[in-house]
Amino acid sequence: QADLIERVNLLSQNERREQAVEVLEAALQEEPDHVPYWQSMLSLRRATRNRAGTVECYRKIIELEPDERKHQERFMRYWKAQSNPIEALAIKEALPPKDDEDAAESEIPGMPAGFVLPAGATVMINGVSYTGGEKASKRNQKPSMKRVKELAEKGDQAAAATMLRRLWRSFPKGISGRDRYGNISRGSGTNHVPDWTWPAEESEEETPVEAEKPDRGGFASYEEYKKPEEKPADSSYLHLAEYDFGVQEMEHLLRTRSTSALNSSSARKLMAGLLKSHVAKSSAAEVRDGLIGELQANQAGKVQHAMLLQLFDDYPDLLDADSAKVLEDLARTLQTTDLGPLRKLAQLHARRGTSDSAMRIYGWCASKVKPLNSWSFGGEVDERLDARDLLEEVKETLEGEELLAVTEQILFSATSSADRWDRGRTELFLLETWRDMVPAEQALERCATVLAPLSTTEFDAAPARALAKGAVPLYLQVGDTERALMCFEIALAKFDRDLFGAVEYLWPDPERPGRLGSKDLKAFFPEDSSAYPTALDWYSQVAKRLAEWQANERIGVADASRFSAFAALRLAELGETKQAIGIIRTALAWEKVPARSVLFLVDAARLAGAEDMAFQAERVLFDKHELLLERVQDLIKAVQTSEGPAIALSMTDDLIQYTQHEGLVDALIHAATELQDEERLSQLQDLKSRASTARDQLKKLEEEEAAAAKAKAEAEK
Repeated sequence: QADLIERVNLLSQNERREQAVEVLEAALQEEPDHVPYWQSMLSLRRATRNRAGTVECYRKIIELEPDERKHQERFMRYWKAQSNPIEALAIKEALPPKDDEDAAESEIPGMPAGFVLPAGATVMINGVSYTGGEKASKRNQKPSMKRVKELAEKGDQAAAATMLRRLWRSFPKGISGRDRYGNISRGSGTNHVPDWTWPAEESEEETPVEAEKPDRGGFASYEEYKKPEEKPADSSYLHLAEYDFGVQEMEHLLRTRSTSALNSSSARKLMAGLLKSHVAKSSAAEVRDGLIGELQANQAGKVQHAMLLQLFDDYPDLLDADSAKVLEDLARTLQTTDLGPLRKLAQLHARRGTSDSAMRIYGWCASKVKPLNSWSFGGEVDERLDARDLLEEVKETLEGEELLAVTEQILFSATSSADRWDRGRTELFLLETWRDMVPAEQALERCATVLAPLSTTEFDAAPARALAKGAVPLYLQVGDTERALMCFEIALAKFDRDLFGAVEYLWPDPERPGRLGSKDLKAFFPEDSSAYPTALDWYSQVAKRLAEWQANERIGVADASRFSAFAALRLAELGETKQAIGIIRTALAWEKVPARSVLFLVDAARLAGAEDMAFQAERVLFDKHELLLERVQDLIKAVQTSEGPAIALSMTDDLIQYTQHEGLVDALIHAATELQDEERLSQLQDLKSRASTARDQLKKLEEEEAAAAKAKAEAEK
């Protein structure tokens, strides 16, 4: 049975669905009550948009397993997806009540809705471990900063301290990796200071639920990439400083760390938290005097050195003449391995205007950057600095030529390694850093060495797809269309494996096409093309290359047609409508273009003024049952105008049995009114009324269900 289903899946995946259906039909004749066969048939029917067959499969599965609530819920979701509230409501009202015992075992607070874990199975989501079948009280014992916060706010500092201790303590041996607190040690842990974010306050106000956007596909579903807004993390250490247990645990944690741990940004956050607690108990000046006293009495260690520097950074007004002298003495006593304090000292020098000293210190720190493609094995401790961490700090501290000079030093250390492993990530970091800091021409000049292999398809390694994608917009900004096209090919097209005979490790796989994400689409086909001096030539050549690659099977037809639609759209926007329409016509003629990709071409055709071409393409999709419901109403209106209301009504005789989409029903009412078909008009108006009532009732039931679930969750708290 399993082999037969696997065979059906393989046939379906290889576009042999008719044969797959025949195999399943033969199997069902012998075993008509075999649910897995019906489920496979259901998948095939849905894939081919066979609505009658899909409904038949759902009803048969429910008939065979009437006690399985999940089958009925899936059938209800299918009807909702078809905009059929009447059938969805009928199922909703007939659903048996949930078994509270089963719900308690399967539904875990905090997990995505509908996500069910078998008892004993564990997953990690957003840094929180969930185990199926566990009682809520047991789950609450798992350490998390959220639990620390809850216990602290309740005033149970002893329990909060215990919970916090479980978070940071590591056990190098003697404790199972599957201990009941889920705390897996990372080596000895002494070289690592955790970086915790304080959980956000839960809003008492109801978050307004945005109306679900209708799925029209095509360019209506495309939103140009926007860089996510960077929100500064709220360090837990600053909040822990407000509690006695928090201060004690931070001090304890710091005492257990190796000196190299002080080099990390998370350690500086911890010390900032301790400083906050000390200042709150006295004043910043008293804390300064105390630290200076320890320093002058030769009783200060590396922690006190780092905290004094942090204090001067937080309170620059405290740095008077006497303090400056102490700072100079401290600079002479720091060891070359005290990279964390040295970085803070460099920041202080930069802010005081002594940039020469800042540059010398940052130059030394840059020489201690860990190469991006280096590895640490076993329990060895790597005390070198993280390139990205240091670079972000330098960007905040320096500017102008000084910033560029230190950046160059950091990049030299980060990318200098004899190990060729994962060179792509290293080279991409180099490119992205300069791309964000200097004009395109300068970025290309600084990256000339790593970009040189992208000038040809004579490879000495696997195609550097990510690096090539990153380079495309830079070449376009300087007007070098040929190099941009070469990078576009390396990023996207398939290559014959024979081109890589001497390459032992081929990754990415050259025989698989590359992928373009939303960020890439924005870079290659921006809404504003003014930044690209040769934009017209670029879009024209891209469309030409895509057509060639598609003909030679170097790219999938789905991607080729969709990217061609982008190129055509941008050409049309720049006034080249004739060329744009030619590109669209070519792509629509390709075989097996998926419906979703066709819709991009349809939208591009409309925007280029080729309404007839767009209409015909949508009509073909409709006849194949592949046109999205949100577009059917517009097609019906167009047919009513061009071919008459009778044709418009007859087109939907089958479809209207499965959907009461509001826009479609309104379009059909308009057609029946024009045709003066009173009987059909009455049927449609009755259908609209019943659907509206069912839609409102369904919404009411779902709101009541959500409110009950929320009340239950509040009660359990």
